[in-house]
Amino acid sequence: MLLTAAMRKFLPPVVHSLERRLRGSPFCGVVDSPDLGNHSSLWADPERIRGFENAVALMRENPIPPSDISSYNQLLLFFNMLSSTQLTVLDFAGGVGNSYFQLERFFYNKNGIEWHVVDCQPLIEAGRNLKLADDKVHFYERIPDLNFDVVFVSSSMQYLYEPETLFEAFLNRKPRYLVFTRVPLSETKPFYMLQKEGRKGKKVTYKVHSFQFISQFFDQRGYSLIYCNEAPEDHYGRSWYKNVPVHLQVRRTKNLIFHCREI
Repeated sequence: MLLTAAMRKFLPPVVHSLERRLRGSPFCGVVDSPDLGNHSSLWADPERIRGFENAVALMRENPIPPSDISSYNQLLLFFNMLSSTQLTVLDFAGGVGNSYFQLERFFYNKNGIEWHVVDCQPLIEAGRNLKLADDKVHFYERIPDLNFDVVFVSSSMQYLYEPETLFEAFLNRKPRYLVFTRVPLSETKPFYMLQKEGRKGKKVTYKVHSFQFISQFFDQRGYSLIYCNEAPEDHYGRSWYKNVPVHLQVRRTKNLIFHCREI
């Protein structure tokens, strides 16, 4: 039993590290536009879904505070400060509810949080079939017609090529806060990189948005940037890039929180 627990805890990171080395550089060049189409089929791959499911099961069995990115510590504090009464969260591109299951055991007031996950249909079905969620977690293929206290987008903005329409949809839900984590941002103009994903090396375009554009977009709509930090660790090491100029290698991501000035 102890051996099984140890394997579950330590083997996945080892396998992931080996797979990453065998796969080579995920970022294999710079492209002019997102010509490769919708990336949803990549995230809906059965192998990837199983990976999400296994990750959630591991989180439930091993309640260890997430350490892969330091922002989660501040994020957990942020959610706990807001959930003193009732907190409704829209988790866009939330997979099978990974972020909720990673944080749930550390919520001070779990009963005060309702978590709504939006993603593509295969992932939503997988989330529902996990049967791990209680009545505080809900899954949707489209953004539900509800108002939310917090819109939460974790490590997904880079796959939103023209995000303005989606941002407007977020704002129509009248959130008090918008939280974006693990966002690769450019200090100047946006650009696209080519990213390989999965064992088959399927290529998708990965957009590095302009920090100035993102901050101005929300500021003009009544939302102030109240928190911005850069992950202290390299999210992507130099070895992850091939045929990408050094000045375009975004190895550290940012975490952003916007607050509505009228609330």
